[in-house]
Amino acid sequence: MTDTADSTARGTGRSRRVVVTLLMCAFLGALTTLATALAAAVFVRIDRAPANIALDGDHVKPFLIGLERPGASRVVWFAKERVYSSYTDRPTPANASSVGVACWSFASGRRGDPATTTEPMKLPERLAEVIEPEPHVAWGGALDRRGFPFLAFEGLIVGAYLDDPRLETDPDSGLPKIFRSEHAFSAREIDRLLDQVGIDAPGPPDRQNLMTERVVPYRPLWGGLVANTLIYGSIWWVLLFGVASTRRALRRRHGRCGSCGYRLSPDLGERCPECGRANHLATPTSPASPARQEGSVMSDAALSGPDGEKLTEPGS
Repeated sequence: MTDTADSTARGTGRSRRVVVTLLMCAFLGALTTLATALAAAVFVRIDRAPANIALDGDHVKPFLIGLERPGASRVVWFAKERVYSSYTDRPTPANASSVGVACWSFASGRRGDPATTTEPMKLPERLAEVIEPEPHVAWGGALDRRGFPFLAFEGLIVGAYLDDPRLETDPDSGLPKIFRSEHAFSAREIDRLLDQVGIDAPGPPDRQNLMTERVVPYRPLWGGLVANTLIYGSIWWVLLFGVASTRRALRRRHGRCGSCGYRLSPDLGERCPECGRANHLATPTSPASPARQEGSVMSDAALSGPDGEKLTEPGS
């Protein structure tokens, strides 16, 4: 009964350690997923990525542009005509027209780039929700996604009109912002924190447009989020536990105690003389450990008479 209880206790303890290990690696994997996505949002300049101009509006008609780099992706839709009063009676921010021109300049400047492609591309559903409704609620927008190796978070940048109740005021200039965001916050807040600790951030772009606006998205893309967590959790397991497990296996393979490295042999008993862990080389016929042998000698001595004769135990 004692051996069975001990075996059950060891099994329970081992299962508990496995669960705790898995939970810790999952937590570290999720934390690393968040950190890599944040780093990609702050430091990866998506406006420098090769462009895929799926829809070329030439001058005032709609553009649909895809930008992609490791850790970052952005799909941009804009129509320069939507910021002109001749097209709409919606009030636009003071410098919305210059931002619209900057978007057009970016797109037209990429036409002659050898890296630019013109592959067909579907307008993402999230972006279509703010672009297609009538009457128009935005003159342009961008769907930004971040994460590595898989995209794990997304957020929306909307080129809004002044009567949009969700359009905020720029704290630096006191004027309404050109863009509002959904499931994202401005990377400038992170820039300020980095500046305080002496880390150089990319900073604001020379010309503000839907390609250069920097945000940190936080709406989860569950497929990428789970995949990245599993990948990074596995890496953490290897770093924290895999190395130790490999070291123990190699020690045991070379006839040593997996825990302390003491050289073992079958005649050393059931336990390692150094640390007390189980001796994997022991056989059922192996002699008892030194501690057990000493206990046996003491027991025999206690049952011996003055002349060395063995005393009879009570009841025998």
